[in-house]
Amino acid sequence: MQNGTCLLTCHFYNFTLLLIIKQNIMKKIIYSAIAIMTIGFANAQDKSTTGFAKGDVYASGSFMIKSVSNGGTSESTIMPAVGFFVTEAISIEASVGIMSGIGGVNGSKATAFGVGAAYNFNAGNQFSTNVNLGLAMANADNNGAKASATVLNLGYGMRYFVSSKFALTANLGALRYTSVKPDGGTATTMTEFGLDLSNIAFGLVYKF
Repeated sequence: MQNGTCLLTCHFYNFTLLLIIKQNIMKKIIYSAIAIMTIGFANAQDKSTTGFAKGDVYASGSFMIKSVSNGGTSESTIMPAVGFFVTEAISIEASVGIMSGIGGVNGSKATAFGVGAAYNFNAGNQFSTNVNLGLAMANADNNGAKASATVLNLGYGMRYFVSSKFALTANLGALRYTSVKPDGGTATTMTEFGLDLSNIAFGLVYKF
Protein backbone atom coordinates (compact mmCIF):
# COMPACT_ATOMS: atom_id res chain seq x y z
CA MET A 1 0.00 0.00 0.00
CA GLN A 2 2.90 2.35 0.77
CA ASN A 3 4.39 1.88 -2.71
CA GLY A 4 0.97 2.47 -4.27
CA THR A 5 0.54 5.65 -2.23
CA CYS A 6 3.98 6.87 -3.27
CA LEU A 7 3.21 6.23 -6.93
CA LEU A 8 -0.13 7.99 -6.57
CA THR A 9 1.42 10.99 -4.85
CA CYS A 10 4.10 11.44 -7.52
CA HIS A 11 1.71 11.27 -10.47
CA PHE A 12 -1.01 13.15 -8.65
CA TYR A 13 1.41 15.99 -7.92
CA ASN A 14 2.13 16.30 -11.65
CA PHE A 15 -1.61 16.24 -12.45
CA THR A 16 -2.49 19.04 -10.04
CA LEU A 17 0.23 21.21 -11.58
CA LEU A 18 -2.06 21.53 -14.64
CA LEU A 19 -0.28 19.23 -17.09
CA ILE A 20 3.18 20.83 -17.10
CA ILE A 21 4.98 19.97 -20.39
CA LYS A 22 8.47 18.60 -19.90
CA GLN A 23 11.28 20.58 -21.48
CA ASN A 24 13.16 17.62 -22.98
CA ILE A 25 10.05 16.52 -24.95
CA MET A 26 8.31 19.74 -26.03
CA LYS A 27 11.09 22.32 -26.37
CA LYS A 28 10.50 22.98 -30.08
CA ILE A 29 6.75 23.50 -29.54
CA ILE A 30 7.47 25.90 -26.68
CA TYR A 31 9.83 28.01 -28.77
CA SER A 32 7.37 28.04 -31.69
CA ALA A 33 4.44 29.16 -29.51
CA ILE A 34 6.47 31.96 -27.94
CA ALA A 35 7.61 33.07 -31.39
CA ILE A 36 4.02 33.18 -32.67
CA MET A 37 2.88 35.24 -29.70
CA THR A 38 5.82 37.63 -30.10
CA ILE A 39 4.97 38.14 -33.78
CA GLY A 40 1.37 38.77 -32.79
CA PHE A 41 2.51 41.48 -30.40
CA ALA A 42 4.50 43.18 -33.15
CA ASN A 43 1.60 42.94 -35.61
CA ALA A 44 -1.42 44.03 -33.56
CA GLN A 45 -4.74 43.90 -35.41
CA ASP A 46 -8.13 45.61 -35.04
CA LYS A 47 -8.99 45.61 -31.33
CA SER A 48 -12.71 45.42 -32.13
CA THR A 49 -12.39 41.87 -33.46
CA THR A 50 -9.91 40.37 -31.01
CA GLY A 51 -9.11 40.51 -27.30
CA PHE A 52 -11.28 40.70 -24.20
CA ALA A 53 -13.45 43.45 -22.70
CA LYS A 54 -15.36 43.91 -19.44
CA GLY A 55 -18.23 41.40 -19.21
CA ASP A 56 -16.75 38.86 -21.65
CA VAL A 57 -17.17 35.15 -20.84
CA TYR A 58 -14.79 32.49 -22.09
CA ALA A 59 -14.21 28.75 -21.93
CA SER A 60 -10.84 27.02 -21.96
CA GLY A 61 -9.39 23.60 -21.35
CA SER A 62 -7.42 20.64 -22.60
CA PHE A 63 -7.85 16.95 -23.36
CA MET A 64 -4.97 14.50 -23.48
CA ILE A 65 -4.52 10.76 -24.03
CA LYS A 66 -1.02 9.50 -23.30
CA SER A 67 0.30 5.99 -23.89
CA VAL A 68 2.23 4.49 -20.97
CA SER A 69 5.34 2.43 -21.69
CA ASN A 70 4.92 0.07 -18.73
CA GLY A 71 2.18 -1.90 -20.46
CA GLY A 72 -0.65 -0.44 -18.42
CA THR A 73 -3.72 1.42 -19.53
CA SER A 74 -3.53 4.77 -21.36
CA GLU A 75 -3.55 7.90 -19.23
CA SER A 76 -6.30 10.38 -20.13
CA THR A 77 -7.06 13.85 -18.80
CA ILE A 78 -9.78 16.41 -19.44
CA MET A 79 -9.67 19.84 -17.79
CA PRO A 80 -12.31 22.44 -18.82
CA ALA A 81 -12.59 25.92 -17.30
CA VAL A 82 -14.93 28.92 -17.49
CA GLY A 83 -13.85 32.52 -16.93
CA PHE A 84 -15.35 36.01 -16.72
CA PHE A 85 -13.85 39.50 -17.09
CA VAL A 86 -15.01 41.50 -14.07
CA THR A 87 -13.27 44.64 -15.37
CA GLU A 88 -11.15 45.49 -18.41
CA ALA A 89 -8.12 44.07 -16.61
CA ILE A 90 -9.32 41.60 -13.93
CA SER A 91 -10.67 38.13 -14.78
CA ILE A 92 -11.79 35.22 -12.59
CA GLU A 93 -11.96 31.52 -13.48
CA ALA A 94 -13.26 28.18 -12.21
CA SER A 95 -12.02 24.80 -13.46
CA VAL A 96 -12.53 21.07 -13.00
CA GLY A 97 -10.17 18.24 -13.92
CA ILE A 98 -10.82 14.53 -14.41
CA MET A 99 -8.00 12.02 -14.88
CA SER A 100 -7.92 8.23 -15.29
CA GLY A 101 -5.21 5.62 -15.72
CA ILE A 102 -2.72 7.63 -13.66
CA GLY A 103 0.77 6.35 -14.38
CA GLY A 104 -0.70 3.55 -16.51
CA VAL A 105 -2.44 1.93 -13.51
CA ASN A 106 -5.87 0.43 -14.26
CA GLY A 107 -8.59 1.75 -11.97
CA SER A 108 -6.68 4.84 -10.83
CA LYS A 109 -8.51 8.17 -11.09
CA ALA A 110 -8.44 11.73 -9.81
CA THR A 111 -10.65 14.82 -9.74
CA ALA A 112 -9.64 18.42 -9.10
CA PHE A 113 -11.50 21.70 -8.62
CA GLY A 114 -9.84 25.08 -8.93
CA VAL A 115 -10.48 28.81 -8.78
CA GLY A 116 -8.25 31.63 -9.90
CA ALA A 117 -7.91 35.29 -10.78
CA ALA A 118 -5.68 37.22 -13.15
CA TYR A 119 -4.62 40.79 -13.80
CA ASN A 120 -4.45 41.23 -17.57
CA PHE A 121 -2.24 43.73 -19.40
CA ASN A 122 -3.74 45.05 -22.69
CA ALA A 123 -6.51 42.42 -22.59
CA GLY A 124 -8.27 44.10 -25.53
CA ASN A 125 -5.34 43.50 -27.88
CA GLN A 126 -4.68 40.48 -30.07
CA PHE A 127 -1.62 39.72 -27.93
CA SER A 128 -1.77 40.23 -24.15
CA THR A 129 -0.08 39.08 -20.96
CA ASN A 130 -1.25 38.50 -17.40
CA VAL A 131 -0.20 37.72 -13.85
CA ASN A 132 -2.39 34.98 -12.37
CA LEU A 133 -3.03 33.32 -9.01
CA GLY A 134 -4.79 29.96 -8.70
CA LEU A 135 -5.92 27.57 -5.95
CA ALA A 136 -6.74 23.90 -6.66
CA MET A 137 -8.12 21.18 -4.39
CA ALA A 138 -7.95 17.58 -5.60
CA ASN A 139 -8.58 13.96 -4.61
CA ALA A 140 -7.17 10.79 -6.14
CA ASP A 141 -7.75 7.05 -5.76
CA ASN A 142 -5.18 4.49 -6.90
CA ASN A 143 -7.08 1.22 -6.34
CA GLY A 144 -7.77 2.06 -2.71
CA ALA A 145 -4.68 4.17 -2.00
CA LYS A 146 -6.20 7.63 -1.64
CA ALA A 147 -4.66 11.07 -1.33
CA SER A 148 -5.72 14.72 -1.34
CA ALA A 149 -3.78 17.77 -2.43
CA THR A 150 -3.87 21.56 -2.27
CA VAL A 151 -1.94 23.64 -4.78
CA LEU A 152 -1.43 27.41 -4.75
CA ASN A 153 0.21 28.75 -7.89
CA LEU A 154 1.42 32.20 -8.97
CA GLY A 155 2.19 32.46 -12.66
CA TYR A 156 2.73 34.62 -15.72
CA GLY A 157 0.64 34.05 -18.84
CA MET A 158 0.47 35.05 -22.51
CA ARG A 159 -2.52 35.02 -24.87
CA TYR A 160 -2.66 35.32 -28.66
CA PHE A 161 -5.94 35.52 -30.61
CA VAL A 162 -5.81 33.59 -33.89
CA SER A 163 -9.38 34.71 -34.73
CA SER A 164 -12.14 36.80 -33.16
CA LYS A 165 -13.21 33.83 -31.01
CA PHE A 166 -10.19 31.57 -30.47
CA ALA A 167 -6.91 32.26 -28.66
CA LEU A 168 -3.80 30.24 -27.82
CA THR A 169 -2.37 30.55 -24.32
CA ALA A 170 0.89 29.77 -22.57
CA ASN A 171 1.31 29.93 -18.80
CA LEU A 172 4.56 29.89 -16.87
CA GLY A 173 4.32 28.79 -13.24
CA ALA A 174 6.73 31.00 -11.29
CA LEU A 175 5.92 30.25 -7.63
CA ARG A 176 4.04 27.18 -6.41
CA TYR A 177 3.09 25.76 -3.00
CA THR A 178 1.84 22.17 -2.85
CA SER A 179 0.55 20.04 0.03
CA VAL A 180 -0.16 16.33 -0.60
CA LYS A 181 -1.71 14.15 2.12
CA PRO A 182 -2.17 10.37 1.67
CA ASP A 183 -5.30 9.00 3.35
CA GLY A 184 -4.31 8.20 6.94
CA GLY A 185 -0.82 9.56 6.42
CA THR A 186 1.15 12.75 6.99
CA ALA A 187 0.94 15.69 4.63
CA THR A 188 4.01 16.56 2.57
CA THR A 189 4.51 20.17 1.49
CA MET A 190 6.69 21.66 -1.21
CA THR A 191 7.45 25.22 -2.30
CA GLU A 192 8.86 25.57 -5.79
CA PHE A 193 10.18 28.56 -7.70
CA GLY A 194 11.12 28.25 -11.34
CA LEU A 195 11.13 30.24 -14.57
CA ASP A 196 12.58 27.54 -16.84
CA LEU A 197 10.78 26.24 -19.95
CA SER A 198 9.81 22.97 -18.26
CA ASN A 199 7.16 24.88 -16.29
CA ILE A 200 5.19 26.08 -19.34
CA ALA A 201 1.65 24.79 -19.97
CA PHE A 202 -0.42 25.46 -23.12
CA GLY A 203 -4.15 25.88 -23.65
CA LEU A 204 -6.94 26.97 -26.00
CA VAL A 205 -9.55 29.64 -25.21
CA TYR A 206 -12.96 30.28 -26.79
CA LYS A 207 -14.60 33.69 -26.29
CA PHE A 208 -18.42 33.71 -26.25
